[in-house]
Amino acid sequence: MSSRVVVISGGTRGIGLAIAEKHALSGDTVFSLCLSPEKYTKNHANIHVIKCDVRDFMTVTECIDQILLEVGRVDTLVNCAGIQQPPSEGLEHIDLEDWRNVLDTNLDGVFHLCKAVIPAMKRRREGVIINMASVAATDGYPMACAYATSKSALIGLTKSLAKELATYNVRVNAIMPSLTMTDAALGLPSATLERLVNLVPLGRIALPEDIAGVEFFLSSADASYVTGELFRVAGGR
Repeated sequence: MSSRVVVISGGTRGIGLAIAEKHALSGDTVFSLCLSPEKYTKNHANIHVIKCDVRDFMTVTECIDQILLEVGRVDTLVNCAGIQQPPSEGLEHIDLEDWRNVLDTNLDGVFHLCKAVIPAMKRRREGVIINMASVAATDGYPMACAYATSKSALIGLTKSLAKELATYNVRVNAIMPSLTMTDAALGLPSATLERLVNLVPLGRIALPEDIAGVEFFLSSADASYVTGELFRVAGGR
């Protein structure tokens, strides 16, 4: 398999970092977009970290233009940047700014990156877009309606884009992880983590590498006939 150019939002921590490292180790050129590149302390020749606020379309356009100028193409876009909402006691208690912030990052950020990258993929008549949704999109997430809503919207975007771009040989799929062992999960009380583990038939919380393996398949030629699909990665839950 020839080397690919992969753009990953939120690619310096958690699931995004695992995806970036898997591609980099395979020889792909990776551009990781994040808000605070100075916090990325690893050093990998194939991973290039770029400061980018996905909530701002002009900034996103400048980042993608910079990448296209440098390497000429984007083979795979992985929309992994996302935030949780602050704890609330129900929808009526959600602060309006918190609601907007979640959708700005989790939904509008994906829209901005897709809008910036798609023209180049159309010109080449080739490309892969992978959106990081969540089991919350279909299962619901009480006391986190903003987060669940943002991830549900990604399902509609994924399926619509897959049909819209199929004639250009651009594939669009979504991954729906359950709770994954990231910084957010590590911050949970041990009793809460234990309770969540007990709900999973496989008996453990997902690792970022579990999600990266699915993404790596979807972005490869092995998945050339796969588009518009939702891949649930939840340990059987």
